[in-house]
Amino acid sequence: MLILPVITYALTGRYVSQYFGVQNAGAYIREVLEVKAKGKLQWEAWIRVQPPKVRPLTWLNPLLIAFPGPAVIALASVAPYVWTGHNTPVGKRILLVIIWLVGVLITALSIRLITRIVSRHWDRSWRQRLNELPVAVNKSGAASSSETQPSQGNGGDPNPPTG
Repeated sequence: MLILPVITYALTGRYVSQYFGVQNAGAYIREVLEVKAKGKLQWEAWIRVQPPKVRPLTWLNPLLIAFPGPAVIALASVAPYVWTGHNTPVGKRILLVIIWLVGVLITALSIRLITRIVSRHWDRSWRQRLNELPVAVNKSGAASSSETQPSQGNGGDPNPPTG
């Protein structure tokens, strides 16, 4: 059971590396290929109109259940034995506690990696929602809305479209 945090961390790392690989491919399309094609690929236009996937329970991300979830369950199930093992020799008990604590640390790192991806998705979703707010024109002719609009025309995206 104490090996599960290590396995789930390795799987989380693979998933995260693939996610960022896809992000890098998108940046390459946006920054290199779109420039060479003089804007004819329409990558930015296409990516902007793609709606983010909406789940009814946005706080319950399946990635958190799939990756660090089994590690949390494993650590919780062996915690009583690790911390209250009455007939366990001292040396073995210290080793078990150290391994258990390393498992907790690795599981926390897995959760952090997944929340990093989830927060990027939420940021994109909120930027898109802000861009879809109705804009009213006030008496001076300036655009305004009931919500605060991002100051940039690209929805507050730190990587504005090129071309």
